[in-house]
Amino acid sequence: MLLAGCGGGDALPDPAADLPAADSEYLTVTNRQLPIDGETVDVDLDHQLTIPSGTLTLRTVGTLASVPADLLGPAPSSPSGSGPSDLRPADGHHFQAAAFLVENDPDAAAPSSEPAVSVAVEGETVGDLTDVYVGGRAEGIIIVSVADDAEEVSLLVAFEGLTQSLDIRTGERTSTGAAAYYDGAANRIDPVDGNRIEVSASVPYTDYNGAAEQCAITTTGSVVTAYRVPWLTGSSWAPDGSTWVAVELDSFEVGDQCSGVVGYFSPADTEQMLSLVIGDGQPIPVTTADGDVYVFEAPEDAIEVSLRVTVSGEVGGAQTSAAPVLLDPTEIALSFA
Repeated sequence: MLLAGCGGGDALPDPAADLPAADSEYLTVTNRQLPIDGETVDVDLDHQLTIPSGTLTLRTVGTLASVPADLLGPAPSSPSGSGPSDLRPADGHHFQAAAFLVENDPDAAAPSSEPAVSVAVEGETVGDLTDVYVGGRAEGIIIVSVADDAEEVSLLVAFEGLTQSLDIRTGERTSTGAAAYYDGAANRIDPVDGNRIEVSASVPYTDYNGAAEQCAITTTGSVVTAYRVPWLTGSSWAPDGSTWVAVELDSFEVGDQCSGVVGYFSPADTEQMLSLVIGDGQPIPVTTADGDVYVFEAPEDAIEVSLRVTVSGEVGGAQTSAAPVLLDPTEIALSFA
């Protein structure tokens, strides 16, 4: 900054000019309150990362004219030998600073493993900051020495094989992966409205005497919870452009009464009777199943979907030839809007 003084408008001396210089690769994290010269970051989905247990945001970003020398250990003496001193940036560099906040979310549908945290300048990693993430709620200030002509300074958070990033200068998310976390749609529906599954039908079959009979098939159950998330335990990250939709069922059962005899109908496996549909698109089959939870791979922009239940199997006793059965489907709407 230039000020017009009485002597002809000479520039004021830089108060940090006589301080010892920091290393050009200086990088640290501190819990101290330091005067960041910058701006407050917007609190929205474009300025956050979903990480194990919650969210990470940069709340204030900017620069520091100097830093306390003892942030990295015992403070050196100032040039005059008068005791502890601050540090100025290395020549041709400045201190980029970002105040971060990790907020715990007990419902976070993200990996439970601890992430690797690092800082990159111009695409080159300059240091590891894994200790930034301490679980639960954590906050502090990241300080990194950056060349004055550098165009890219990023905070990288990697876990389960996916790296996400925030621009340390603006707080904006620069990675595009895990898009379903950031589109404003719900990640969970609990409870699911209209969640009852009830399918009843009577199908003909021939008994072992060759007589024509009827078999009453009844299917009951309910959808407990539905998730729409890019990461799931057991499935890891969804492929690029996709997200997982997981549906949890309760008491899903297929029963039959065939001429008063139970067991003539053999239903298909549950995952073969379930599919996910989006509008008039082709049914999406179950990708994986874990107990009563069934997982589907859906397009990452799928917000309005339906669980389709198509009861199928075979009807026939041990002394009759089995006949295939395919009942009309029923659907449970799932809205993540």
